[in-house]
Amino acid sequence: MGHHWLGAEHLLLGLLAHRNGKVAGILGAKGMTLAAAQVEVARRLDRGNGPKDSDFPGQKWTPRALNVAVLADVEAERLGHSEPGGAHVLLALLRAGQSVALAVLTHFGVDLSELRREVLAAVCVSNETCDRYLRETEGYAGQQGRWMSRLF
Repeated sequence: MGHHWLGAEHLLLGLLAHRNGKVAGILGAKGMTLAAAQVEVARRLDRGNGPKDSDFPGQKWTPRALNVAVLADVEAERLGHSEPGGAHVLLALLRAGQSVALAVLTHFGVDLSELRREVLAAVCVSNETCDRYLRETEGYAGQQGRWMSRLF
């Protein structure tokens, strides 16, 4: 895309590019393709909704993308997984709140709450772990400030 930084939208594109991944399969079943998502990301960033290279001098990751990376690690830990993967990144994108990535998902008609449930169903190793995860995180989806304050 010609950007000199990595934002949350690029993480979403990376998930779609991993064609054999669980996340790409879930999003593909909803009609999303990498090519269509790239067009929508470019359209949204070209409208001035995204950062400019000059916003991040010397940085490779936007603050939101860094936050998503941290949250992906937290998601993996909460689900009892040893390391984060694509599903954890998507859960973190959903939890991080408003972003170009979420705007792209909703543009394609993706129900974000339903997507979260589908991803959890695909990666939960036990009902007990999933039930605990849902109890601990219910009501915090998309509310980054409250989520972060609950973590620390």
